Amino acid sequence: MATNKRRQDEKHLKMLRDMVALSQNKQCFDCHQRGPTYVNMTIGSYVCTSCSGILRGLNPPHRVKSISMASFTADEMELLKCHGNDLF
Repeated sequence: MATNKRRQDEKHLKMLRDMVALSQNKQCFDCHQRGPTYVNMTIGSYVCTSCSGILRGLNPPHRVKSISMASFTADEMELLKCHGNDLF
């Protein structure tokens, strides 16, 4: 079972890296800094480290996850595929 989870995590990480490589997602949604490293799961956008901290501090806080360190469910991956920085 752990092997299946690890395979799924690796597959999701590759998909995330591919989505971040799309031109509309290459910069932070909020401040336009290059190379976002987090995703804002509240709206499905890609953000930088600085903006991720600000988003977590909002009331109510946004749900932010690290692209390289977090695990993502199939539903979360679908949200990110359907959204992204260009849909706003």
